[in-house]
Amino acid sequence: MANTVKLRGDYVHEEAIAAGTITPGHLVMYDSDLKVVVHDSDGDKALAAFALEDSLQGNTLDDDYSSDDPVQIGIFRPGDQVNAVIEGGEAVSKGDMLVSSGNGKLRELISTDSASDAIGIVMEDFDDSVDTHVAVMIV
Repeated sequence: MANTVKLRGDYVHEEAIAAGTITPGHLVMYDSDLKVVVHDSDGDKALAAFALEDSLQGNTLDDDYSSDDPVQIGIFRPGDQVNAVIEGGEAVSKGDMLVSSGNGKLRELISTDSASDAIGIVMEDFDDSVDTHVAVMIV
């Protein structure tokens, strides 16, 4: 596994202050104060904005951001690939559509979700009981 969130493609780089704990690879959004938080709406549409590892500080995917830290953010485009955090307990196969879990992680799209709310397509099989970074192609 690559030790970076950005795997392939072009993206817009942003920076914002964290309003809570954020792990690189989390799907993020801006709150009403324009601080960054994990995307908090299960199954809903989201901008493909992911927290990046803070490599300028020597940090990796394993180094979380804390409240009030400046967070490096990548806003990705369709076709780009990211190392996103998949919800532990999910069993997904290559090609499965993914949506927000409402906690910064992604999960498999199910029949009650709208396909138009999908964030991406998983690029590798995943079946683990713990949260894991998995390659995802943005749709």
